[in-house]
Amino acid sequence: MPQRTIVFVDDETNILSALLRTIGKSGAAVAPPSRDRRETLRILTAASAREALVLLERETVAVIVSDEKMPETGGAEFLALVKEKYPDTVRILLTGLRDVETAQRAVNTAECYRFLTKPWNDNDLRMTIRSAVEKFEITCENRRLERLTELQKRQLAVWNADLEHKVAERTQQLIQSKKMAAIGLMAGGVAHEINNPVAGILALTQLMIKETSDTGLQEDLRKIEALAYRCIDVVQEILDFSRQSKTDQREMADMNGAIERSLTFISLYSRQYGVDIRNEPAPGLPPVSIHLNQMQQVLLNLLTNACQAMPEGGNIVISTRHDETTHRVELSVADTGVGIPPEDLGRIFEPFFTRKGEGKGTGLGLSICFRIVRDHGGEIRVESQPGRGSRFTVAIPAVP
Repeated sequence: MPQRTIVFVDDETNILSALLRTIGKSGAAVAPPSRDRRETLRILTAASAREALVLLERETVAVIVSDEKMPETGGAEFLALVKEKYPDTVRILLTGLRDVETAQRAVNTAECYRFLTKPWNDNDLRMTIRSAVEKFEITCENRRLERLTELQKRQLAVWNADLEHKVAERTQQLIQSKKMAAIGLMAGGVAHEINNPVAGILALTQLMIKETSDTGLQEDLRKIEALAYRCIDVVQEILDFSRQSKTDQREMADMNGAIERSLTFISLYSRQYGVDIRNEPAPGLPPVSIHLNQMQQVLLNLLTNACQAMPEGGNIVISTRHDETTHRVELSVADTGVGIPPEDLGRIFEPFFTRKGEGKGTGLGLSICFRIVRDHGGEIRVESQPGRGSRFTVAIPAVP
């Protein structure tokens, strides 16, 4: 337990001397019984309120005993100031027998712990100061417990917020997984049922185009042909979405090499959009175990989306790195496009969610990417600012 300081304030030297004799210079005579006797109270004196305030500024004072009758500032006024500036310091007023009523009013004003009359009873003085020291100890302990409680409340709030975030994140993952599983189960059967009649419509349409010489009819038939091809593309996307990656079809591959091969398929498309693609491969990447065609599908989907996000042209940067902390190989595709609104960031991997407008996208591309990356034991992240572009990062575990 730390040493506690008591301050006596009186403008009369003989009163201060008498107080010191009664209490003892070390304060051992009034130290609480539970206190280790090696840790005695520290006694200081001041001849005026001004001198006492200087002590209070540099010392942590447990108890202050002030005479009522002092020049410049009276004891009651002084203790009221102490209450305002140092509320934990226990205040005791010392007054003459004739001023008891005045002292009682002063006690109420300054919220003094007690008041003592002069001449005092030595035993009463010792007991009062001992009790005051114990009150200060209780106040200090209460303050400590309050601080500890507040700290624990803040820590608990942080833990609760973190837990709520993790629960929400996990719930969203479970919802997403259930959606993917349900749609995947349905997609294969539905896609095959649609594919056959659409193929028949396409074949008959192409036959009619060859057999008719009516220009207007040919134009209508070519619209039907284009829509039939669009249906076939959608069916193919649904089939891709429903397929599950098989680990026995994976191979050891270099991510940089997979990117290089994929760029040949996107170069013509990017030129149509006026988009410049820059590849920045990191040297010395560890190999990854991937289904090569599926990983190229992920990259082509990300690059296609990036081009479509820059209808007026722009830049795409493809980069790779090895995260040694997680031992993952990361592939990033960053564009300078229109970006993604914050309210849509949490939904872009949902099946059938799209912002491309009616007839311009199925909303399955990023869902397929999400499923492929997840099946490879990796993750796909997105960072975006509206008007400043987006960055998609695919992280795949490196081969140990």
